[in-house]
Amino acid sequence: MFFFTPDYGLFNTALSWLRYHGPHHWTGNPNKALIAIMTVGFWKSAGYFMIFYLAGLQNLPKEMFETAVLDRANTWHQLRFITFPLLLRWTLFVTTIAFIGAFQTADHIFVLTQGGHSISRCSPFRSLSNLPTSVYRGFPAFRIEIIK
Repeated sequence: MFFFTPDYGLFNTALSWLRYHGPHHWTGNPNKALIAIMTVGFWKSAGYFMIFYLAGLQNLPKEMFETAVLDRANTWHQLRFITFPLLLRWTLFVTTIAFIGAFQTADHIFVLTQGGHSISRCSPFRSLSNLPTSVYRGFPAFRIEIIK
């Protein structure tokens, strides 16, 4: 939440350094809440996915790169024709895990937008609807109310 605090958050401070002043309420504005949710999701999963790509890079056969050097392939050609094709199975795995993880964003949406309990009908929680949040709203018996 420190990143998105309107008065002293990290994002607002960085934007003020770029001369884009004004407090921006990232999680209260439906248009900016999506950016906040995407940033949290990326920040949460980037390191996890990089571990898989590192494992894939360490398992690439060295003989193929040695052969490419003998064939006078430059670094770009080695990257394009050897590294990227050999990492396709890792990319498929990471894409599958990321797709599954996209369904686990209900807690991010609920926490960052204070559960959507706002006065206006256009709350960020309602504008950031996905399958888990729709299921949550569809079952009122399982709903956990915020105590004020």
